[in-house]
Amino acid sequence: MSMKKLIPVVLLILAAGCSARQPAWVTNGTHPGFAPSQFLVGVGLSSRSRDPQADVQKADANARLEVAKQLRVTVQSSLSSRKSQKSRASLPQTYTSETAIDSTENVDILLQGITIADRYYSKKEQLHYAIAVLNKPETAHRLASEMARHSSRVSELSRQCKELQEKGDTIGALHKGIKALDHYRRYMDNRQMVAVLDPMAQAGKETPPP
Repeated sequence: MSMKKLIPVVLLILAAGCSARQPAWVTNGTHPGFAPSQFLVGVGLSSRSRDPQADVQKADANARLEVAKQLRVTVQSSLSSRKSQKSRASLPQTYTSETAIDSTENVDILLQGITIADRYYSKKEQLHYAIAVLNKPETAHRLASEMARHSSRVSELSRQCKELQEKGDTIGALHKGIKALDHYRRYMDNRQMVAVLDPMAQAGKETPPP
């Protein structure tokens, strides 16, 4: 075989070898295309079964959950830190140690922003891998929009509660008050997540009346 014909063959062999090589993110959990300052990254995996498509979907889902869990841990750590600071300063503890990040609404918002950046299958381990990423600024912006909606609902429900109280409808007022409190809680949960995702964000400086 001539040298001219041999070179393309060698290049194809090298390309095949490189494509089969395990990507670094499988072991180190980071991706060079997604800076930690701008993205949360999570790696998920699933074992091989008789349904390759289901295996890939399971790895994708696990990767997305890893991203969501990272945010939950970070938020709870931030809340605990703020609580500790307020305790040392002998100030009222206005932060709780729990968040509603497990609520359906917040999980849906997060999952909407999580995308699969890459996939890999290890023939040796018979495992499917997926890496998911969440754009922090974009997610913070979406959460800020939700905060504005919850703030508006708190104000409206509080007004309705007061009107019902003045009319002597205690049960109706209590019902509106409970709804207002739920929106207020969601507002504060989203505010904490925005602070963690984008510390420079301006959203949430003003809190609706509890």
